[in-house]
Amino acid sequence: MSSCLSLRLLPPLTPSFISPSPGAGATPWDLGGPTPIILHLSETGSLPKGRTLVPGCGTGYDVVAMACPDRQVVGLDISKTVVEQSSKV
Repeated sequence: MSSCLSLRLLPPLTPSFISPSPGAGATPWDLGGPTPIILHLSETGSLPKGRTLVPGCGTGYDVVAMACPDRQVVGLDISKTVVEQSSKV
């Protein structure tokens, strides 16, 4: 019997893989501000009201851009480094 399912195990994530090393400065996923489409949707009122979860939120620019009195936004990230940096946003 043949199966269509194929599994591949990946090595576990380590803090050095997840978090940039101090002083490295290379964080291509961090735009230094909200994602342009998120900012546009927020400014035009196109995002739905209510609760929103942003997994992998990084430093939280999108979380801040989406938050408003009618929208509760929670950001989650597993990187201790970016969570600490998010308090500066």
